[in-house]
Amino acid sequence: MGRSRVILFVVLVLASTLACRAATRLISGDTPVPPARSAATFPAPASPTATSQASDSCPAETSSILDAANNSTYQSSFPSVDTGDQSDIPLVIYTVSGNEIANPILEKVPRNLIRYQDDYKLQKQSWDLFAAIIPPDQRAIVRQYEIITDGQGGVLGAVEQSSFDPNSWMLEVDIADAPDTKDLVFTMLHEFGHLLTLNPSQVPPDLKVFDNPTNDDIYNQEVNACSTYFPGEGCSLANSYINVFFDRFWTDIYAEWQKIDDIENDQKRENRLESFYRKYREQFIDDYAVTDPSEDIAETWAYYILSPEPKGSSIADQKIKFFYQFPELVRLRQQILTNLCAANP
Repeated sequence: MGRSRVILFVVLVLASTLACRAATRLISGDTPVPPARSAATFPAPASPTATSQASDSCPAETSSILDAANNSTYQSSFPSVDTGDQSDIPLVIYTVSGNEIANPILEKVPRNLIRYQDDYKLQKQSWDLFAAIIPPDQRAIVRQYEIITDGQGGVLGAVEQSSFDPNSWMLEVDIADAPDTKDLVFTMLHEFGHLLTLNPSQVPPDLKVFDNPTNDDIYNQEVNACSTYFPGEGCSLANSYINVFFDRFWTDIYAEWQKIDDIENDQKRENRLESFYRKYREQFIDDYAVTDPSEDIAETWAYYILSPEPKGSSIADQKIKFFYQFPELVRLRQQILTNLCAANP
């Protein structure tokens, strides 16, 4: 799942096509296969309990990150990129071990991208930023780190299941957008929101879907057999963050959204999704969150980390307040904020 650069409402038409890569995996003979390792253990949601708000340590910093997430900055020198029929061009993939990245595998790339493929300093800086902000036990599930590009804008970053292990995940960063570290931090928080809500302790991987990623019949069979929300990787546990979030905020609108998502014509679907967003504007933190429930909870998670607890009562406000119901997430928010303030991206 990747987060696109979303500036103002008009960019929504791009978001639905660039956003979610949950059912896609990189299938490459050059992909390194690390030795097997048990998946990270994430705490299951506790019963909702009112807790005090974690203190906001560096409001000027968090405000600047939110501002960057809603205002584009571009490198004028970055070359134009033709991704062809792909969503992006892979440049290099690393194996992740703790805080370190190693064993780079270089992909064949157009000549004008070689200098960016070789820019290890920027690639490592981006990884180090992620590693500095997200606590080690919360990112142990990330076993691969890939540098991609679709040019400036578009997808800034993504996470997805690794091709070699459904319990391991990959972090992807677009090197064209990496120099904008404020926007990159927001994207990394969003992508970590996916790891938090889709990891195996929340959504046990569906091996039939994992082993048959292009088989729609198998996918639909597994969806129909699931009594909870099925985000793509598997059937979510009843008390998982994403299923509780879905039950609370999406059940009344999901059938309407699903009809739109099923539209095959891209432009027609995008137009209908735009209308859907306008209709339910007070329910979503921003226009990107309307993409699907998985993107909604991940986008809201990023705002939860970076914003004070809202005092309003809109559904969008309630979605941010949702995370405060779980003491472990309040503690995690404070950890991430402490790390973020120290990193000063």
